[in-house]
Amino acid sequence: MNRIVEKVKDIVDVRTHIGLNNFTDDPLRTLTGYHFTDVTADLMSKWLTRAIRVGPGNGAALALAGFRGVGKSHFLATFGTILSHPEMRSRLSDDLVSSTAQSITRRSYPVAFVRRGIESTLFLELRKAVAPIIGCEPDALSDSLSDILMRARESTGDDPLILLIDTAFERSSRVSRDDGAVLSAIAETAKTLGIFVGIALDDDISGADGANSAISTTFGIDYLDQEHLYRIVDTHIFPKQNRMQPVLHGIYQYYRTAVPSFRWSEERFSALYPLHPAIMEIAPFVRLYMHDFALLSFASEAGSRILGRPANSLIAPDEVFDKVEKNLRNVDALNEAFAAFDRINTEIISKVPVVKRLQAKLILKGLFLFSLNDEGATASEIGASMLIYDENEPETAVAYVESLIASFAAAFPNNIRAQESESRGTRYSFILDGKDDLKRVLNDRAAKVPDDVITDILRRVIDERFPDSSFSDGQSHDGVPVSDCVISWRGGLRKGQVAWIDSEKPLGFSRNGSLDWVAGICLRDGVSCDPSHPDGIPVVTWSPAKLTDEEANTVRRFYVLQTDADLRSEFLDHVAAAAQAHAFAVDKVFQRAFLVDGVISIEGFEYNFTEEARTAQSLSQIFTIMLESLFEGRFPMHPYFESIIRTKDVTALVTDFYGGARPRIEEVQRMAQLYCLPLGAASSVESNYVPADADALREQPLVRELFDCINPTRGEVTTLNSIFSKLGAAPYGLVREAGYLLLSAMVSARLLDFVTSNGDRISHRSLDLKVIWDDIVGVALPTESVYSNERLLTWVTLITDRSGFGSLNKSEDRLEILDALGDWLSEWKGRRISARFDAVRDDLLNTRTWRLAAMSTKSFRVAAESIAAVLENVLPLEGGLQRIADAFSDSEIEYARHRSDLDALEDFIAGVALREQVSAWLSLCELTGVKEIDRMRSELYEMTAREFHTPKASSNIDLNNLWTKFKKIYAEFYVDRHDSAVVSPYLREKLAEIMKTDLWWEFENLSDIDGFDGSFRTESKRIIQKIRQLDCRRNTLNMIADVPTCGCPFSIGEIRAIEALPEDLWHVVTRGLSSYRATLHDLEPQLHAALKSIVAHEKSDRIRQAYTDLTAYLGKEQELRRLSGAEIRLIRRAFRTIDAAVPARPVKHGDTEPEFLVDASELPDFSEAVDELNALLEAMPQ
Repeated sequence: MNRIVEKVKDIVDVRTHIGLNNFTDDPLRTLTGYHFTDVTADLMSKWLTRAIRVGPGNGAALALAGFRGVGKSHFLATFGTILSHPEMRSRLSDDLVSSTAQSITRRSYPVAFVRRGIESTLFLELRKAVAPIIGCEPDALSDSLSDILMRARESTGDDPLILLIDTAFERSSRVSRDDGAVLSAIAETAKTLGIFVGIALDDDISGADGANSAISTTFGIDYLDQEHLYRIVDTHIFPKQNRMQPVLHGIYQYYRTAVPSFRWSEERFSALYPLHPAIMEIAPFVRLYMHDFALLSFASEAGSRILGRPANSLIAPDEVFDKVEKNLRNVDALNEAFAAFDRINTEIISKVPVVKRLQAKLILKGLFLFSLNDEGATASEIGASMLIYDENEPETAVAYVESLIASFAAAFPNNIRAQESESRGTRYSFILDGKDDLKRVLNDRAAKVPDDVITDILRRVIDERFPDSSFSDGQSHDGVPVSDCVISWRGGLRKGQVAWIDSEKPLGFSRNGSLDWVAGICLRDGVSCDPSHPDGIPVVTWSPAKLTDEEANTVRRFYVLQTDADLRSEFLDHVAAAAQAHAFAVDKVFQRAFLVDGVISIEGFEYNFTEEARTAQSLSQIFTIMLESLFEGRFPMHPYFESIIRTKDVTALVTDFYGGARPRIEEVQRMAQLYCLPLGAASSVESNYVPADADALREQPLVRELFDCINPTRGEVTTLNSIFSKLGAAPYGLVREAGYLLLSAMVSARLLDFVTSNGDRISHRSLDLKVIWDDIVGVALPTESVYSNERLLTWVTLITDRSGFGSLNKSEDRLEILDALGDWLSEWKGRRISARFDAVRDDLLNTRTWRLAAMSTKSFRVAAESIAAVLENVLPLEGGLQRIADAFSDSEIEYARHRSDLDALEDFIAGVALREQVSAWLSLCELTGVKEIDRMRSELYEMTAREFHTPKASSNIDLNNLWTKFKKIYAEFYVDRHDSAVVSPYLREKLAEIMKTDLWWEFENLSDIDGFDGSFRTESKRIIQKIRQLDCRRNTLNMIADVPTCGCPFSIGEIRAIEALPEDLWHVVTRGLSSYRATLHDLEPQLHAALKSIVAHEKSDRIRQAYTDLTAYLGKEQELRRLSGAEIRLIRRAFRTIDAAVPARPVKHGDTEPEFLVDASELPDFSEAVDELNALLEAMPQ
C-alpha cells in the first residue's frame, strides 16, 4: 500500500462517551446518554404508546431480546425515565420519541424496577421492588403473587403501574435460573389488573422454549440486533468526514487484498472505523464473563488514543484483551485457561525471535478472546482479527499463525483444542473449565433432534431478526406460514406476501386482489415457487444455501440448550454462556445460508443478495432492494415520486388542490409538486402549481388508454376494478394511490364523475368535501358538457352587473371582461363581509345566521378566488368563468337566491353593529321625567330587540333615524341640566357664605373636641367634598356624543339633591352645635369640677373671666349664645381631666365614612402647648 499521509483524526471525530454502570441511579444521565437509532426510536415509540393505553383490564407485557451489550438495560431504564420524570421529556433527542412522549399527560408514572439477581428468587425481588410503592416493608407483603400486584396497582390510584424487570448490575455473579414460569404469571396477572410489564431478556431466560417457553406466549418479544450498535458507533462515537470516504475506501481495499479472511463488508468496516469489526463479534462473549464491560466507552477511550496514528491503523481486539484481562483473571471458570495462557507465554512466546515476539503475543491474545465463544477460530480468522499479515506474501502470514497456534496445541494438548471444521478448516480454542463435559452431552443430545426443528429455529431467527416478519404469528395460506410485506418502489408502496415453504407442498397463491407480488422462502432442495400467478403478479423464490452438517449441528445444539431443562440444571454455570455463543453462531448460520450464499430467483434468473440487502434491517428493506430490477423492467413508464405517496396525501390533495379548498397554501403546493406533477395531473403557472385542465389531461397517453376502457355512454358506470386493472398493468403499473390521484384530476377537469356504492355521483363541484375512497365503486362520463362561451359570457354579465361584452375570442373583449371582473373583485374585497361577520360575537348568533353566512358567502367566495386566480394568470379566463358558473350550479335562480341571502347577511351584520351601539348607549341613559324623551327611549329598546336575527334594511334605517333624534333631544336635556347644576357658581358661592359665618367657625372649632358627635363633622365634609367635585370644566356636549354621561358625579336623578346641598350643610352645622350644647349641659357637674380645678392654678384674668362666663352658660338650659375662643379652650382642657371611665354622651360613629375615621392615639397631643401659648398671649400688653 502506498504510504498514507492522512491520520485517523483526519477521517473521524472521536466523541466522548461516559458509560453508566447502574442506569437507575442517575435518570438524567441515563436519558441524555441514550443514543437513538431508527430501530430503537420506533421501538421506544411503540412501547410508550402501549404504556399510555394501559388501563383496567388492559395491561401489557413486552420483552426485549438481543445479544449481551446491545443496550437492552439502557433502553429499559430510558423507557422508565421517560414515564417517571415528565420534566425530562423535553431533553429527548429523537423527534419521533419526543412526539410520542409529548402525547403523555404531564404526570409521573409510578415505576418499579425489579432487579434480578439480588435475591434468591424472582418473587422476593418483586416484593422488594413494589414495597416502596405500596408503602410497607417487603416482609409484610403476602406470599401471593396476585395479591402483591393487586395491592401495588391499588396504591397507584388512577396512574397505571409500570413494572420493569432487568438483571441487576450489582449482582455478584451471572443469574442462572429458570424464571420463565414466574414471569409468565406476572404477565398474565398484569394484563388483568392493568399493569405494564417490560423485561430485558438475559441469557438464562432468553429462550422461548423448554422451561422458559411461557415467555413467548405471554410477552410480546422485540429483538434488538447488533446492527443497532453499528449505527451508534458510526453516528455518535466515530462520525466520519464525508470528504474522506475515498481514503476510507482505499484502506478497506488494502486490507481486503493484504489480509486473508478479512471477510467483513465495506459498509460495516466504514461504519465501525477505526474499530476493528472483529471486536463487535467478541464483545458479547466478553460480557458473559465481565458484565460491566461497556463497548461504547471502550471504543471512545481507545479512539482518542489512536487519533494521531496513520489512517490505516485500527483498534484491534488486543486492546480489548488488555482492557479486560485483569478482571477476567478473577473469573473462576477461566482460571485453568489463564494458567495455560501464562505457561504458553513463558515457555513458547519467550523463545520466539524478538522481531516476531509481539505478533506471537497478539496471536495468543486473539486465541484466548475467540475461545470465549465456545467455537474458537481458525488461524486465518485470528490473523485477520489481530491484523497479522504480510502484504507481499499473504499466505505466508496465515501459515505462520497456523504453525504457531499448532505449536501451542502440541505443547498443551489438555488446554488447547484443535477441532476440524468441514467448511472453515481447523478451529483452535482454549479449553475452558467444565465446558468439555457440556459439549459432549450437548452433542449426544443434539444428535437426537429431528431435522424439522432446524427449520423451526431458522423461522424463529428470521422473525427475531426482522421486526416486520411474522411467520410465527399463525397467519397462513393453505397451511403454509406467510408474512405480509410492503416494499417501496419509485415512491409507491407495493403490498406483497412472503411464504415459508419447508415441505414439498407447492405454494398456494392468495387471490385477494390487493397483492403486487409474492415470494417463497424455499428451504428444501429442488423446491421453488411456480413463477406464474393466476393474477399475473410476479412470483420470486428465495433459496437459502444448504446448511453444512456442522451448521445443522450448531442449530440442533442451540435447540437443546433452549429446551432441555435437565441440561440446564446439570450445567447451570455454563449453559448461559453456551446459549449466548450458540445464539450468535445460529445468527451467523442464518446470515451465511440465507443472505451471503442464498439466492433469489426472479423471472428465471438467479441473483445474489447485494451487500446492502445483507445488512438490511427488515424484510421490506431486503425485498425493496432485490425487487427493484423486477419492477423497473415491468413498469418503465411508472412516474418517479420523490416521497412515498399515501392515501392521506391523496385525500388532502383532492380536497385542497382539486377541490379548490386551499390550493395555494405551502403544504398543498409541495404535495402537488411531489405527486401531481410526475403524473401529469398538474401544471406550473408562474411558480404556482394548478390542476391540469381537460386538454392537458387528454394529451396524456395513459388518460387516452383509460378512455378506451371507459363506457362511452353518458351515465353508464365503469367499475373501479377494471380501471385499476388498466392503471396497474404494464408499462405503467400505478399503485392504487396514484390511480386515485389521476382519476381525481380527471374529475376536477370535468372529464369524469366518481360513482358511489349507492349510485350517487361525485362531480368536480364536490371534491372540496372529504372523499371516502372505500365508498367509490366506479367512474362515469359527466352528464353535462363543459359550458359554451356564450354561457360563460352570461355569467360575466350576471356577476358584474354589466352587459355588452363581445366574445371570449377577441383580445379587446377579453380585456374589457378582465377590467369588469377586477372592478367586481375590488368591490367584493371592500365589502369585507366575511371579516365583518367573524367580528360579531358568538352569543349574538344563532343557527340561522350561521347557516346564512356559510351558504351565502361560499359561492361568492369561490367566484372571488376564481377571479383573483384569473387576474394573477394562475387560471385561464375560461376556467375561472367555469368555476363561477359551477359555484352557482349554472343557474340564474340559484345566483339570485345567493345574492338575496348575501344582502340579508349584510343587513344582519349592519343591524347587529347598529343594535349593539344603540343598546350600549341606552344602557347608560337615565330617565329624565320628560314623557317624550322617556317614550323614545323605551321605543328604542323595543326596536333593538325586534327583528334582531332577521333585520331588514328598512328597519335598520328606522332604528338609526329614531336613535339620531333621541340622541339629539337627550343630549340637549342632559347638557342643560348639567350646566345649570354643575357649571353654575351657585353652589360654590353658597358654600363660601356658610363658611364665613360665626356659626361655622364655632362648629369647626368644637367638632374636634371630645364629646362632639363625629357624624356631623363627617357629613359636613362629605357635602363640602361633593360640592367641590361638582365643579365640572369638561366639554359635555362633545363627550355625550359617544356616551350619555359627562364623567363627573352629576346625575339627572340627583338634580334636586345637588341644589339642596348648601341647605343640607347648614342643617348639619346647626344640628351639630345643638347636639353638642346638650352634651355640655348633661355633663355640667363633671365639667364644673374640672373647670374649677383648672382655674385654681390660673393667674390670667382672661381665663378666669372665661371660666365665670362658661359656668354661667352651663347653668342655663336655654343659653344659645356663641362660645368664645377662650371658653372653647377651657372646654377642651376640662374634657381631658374628666375621668375616662365616666362615659360621655355616646358618639355615633355608625354613619362615619371609614376614610374619615382616625385613631386619636396615633395623633400628637398639642393641647397643652396651645393653652400655654394662649396664656402667654393674654399676658402680653394690649
